[in-house]
Amino acid sequence: SKSGAQGITVNNGIMYGKSRSSIWARNLDDGRKLWELNNKINYINHGHRTQISDDYLFITEKDNNEEIYLYCIDSQDGTVVWKKKVTTNDTRLSAPCVYRTTVFTATNDGELYAYNANSGNLEWNKKLTNETNKFVVQPIVYDANLFVGLGRDYHCVSLEKFDNSPMGY
Repeated sequence: SKSGAQGITVNNGIMYGKSRSSIWARNLDDGRKLWELNNKINYINHGHRTQISDDYLFITEKDNNEEIYLYCIDSQDGTVVWKKKVTTNDTRLSAPCVYRTTVFTATNDGELYAYNANSGNLEWNKKLTNETNKFVVQPIVYDANLFVGLGRDYHCVSLEKFDNSPMGY
């Protein structure tokens, strides 16, 4: 095992993890390292899980300049497919959540973002609250509803008739 590993995700017999300065993939059957992405993403947010969908890993990270990014990484070889800067007034960004072809992430200043999983283009964003919260919880999808935890409150965005715009909360 890798010392200091965090944010482990398992998919199809492959374990994906993060350490302080790298993201890596290992075969679960024999422990063999398949790839490692070093020094490309300078600062790894502790405890944030990677999300996997189809052939991509999605992570949210902050670099040494305190800029926050959403990354799409090829799960087969570890190359960065795209990265998008997330505009926020604060420095906390949730781990991503993938639903169909959309990647969701939220900031602790109450903003919810929806990105196209294939291109990284911003599809829409919505202000959920005007308060800045001490923490933001990774969004989850259940029964075509997206739930986002901001501080002590949870917000729900209906995705049932998903047409690139939030249906309400």
